[in-house]
Amino acid sequence: WPLTGGAVTDAAAVEAVAVEAVAVEAAAVEAVAVEAVDAGRQQGFDIVLLDIRMPVMDGMKALAAIRNDLHKQMPIVAITANALEEQQTVYQEAGFDAIIPKPFRAAGVLNTIASLIDSHQPVMETGSDPVMAIDAPPSAFDKDLFGQALDVLGREKFRESMELVEHDLNQLEADLVTHGVTEDVKSHAHKLAGSAANFGFSGLSKTCLEIELSGRNDAELLDELVEQRKLFKTVLAHQA
Repeated sequence: WPLTGGAVTDAAAVEAVAVEAVAVEAAAVEAVAVEAVDAGRQQGFDIVLLDIRMPVMDGMKALAAIRNDLHKQMPIVAITANALEEQQTVYQEAGFDAIIPKPFRAAGVLNTIASLIDSHQPVMETGSDPVMAIDAPPSAFDKDLFGQALDVLGREKFRESMELVEHDLNQLEADLVTHGVTEDVKSHAHKLAGSAANFGFSGLSKTCLEIELSGRNDAELLDELVEQRKLFKTVLAHQA
């Protein structure tokens, strides 16, 4: 469909929207997204996708800034790893037009956009063949999501993304061993949970959310993270 452009603050969503959008304004933090919407007031954005939890300005504050300060009424979508029903109600009451829970599929993002701008039939989910045969349950590793991410990003960008996830995973494990569950570790775990989910590492994402939300500080939690790191390494070894 003929999107004029979109302001997006989630890396995986940028890749999904860029397939269809004429122009995508990617922002590393929500404050930059607000500035992009303001700067683009002449040509306008068709839609804005905001990650709820970002540094400097979270998605809720960015929504308020766009609606109340800039007086913009384009559709605004929340992207969040917190898909609990009561939390989704909070986002809806705040004024988000739709909510995309992580992990998401590209077609799901595009369907949501299509339904909001009402200018194109929904994109049908085509799915992906598994990239490899890994002996792991879907609750730990989603082969379809992994394969989809590879298809969307291309092999080189996918490899770079995996290197970043691996770096964050190793850093989280080291910090957990050294410092235990601190606020910084929780923040790091939240970021990794979203990245892991988008690439199909469901078990790793769940473990990271447990670190963030439970505040447990025990050996069992560290063991869980180590096991998920082993699976992550196994998957990459098969994909190489």
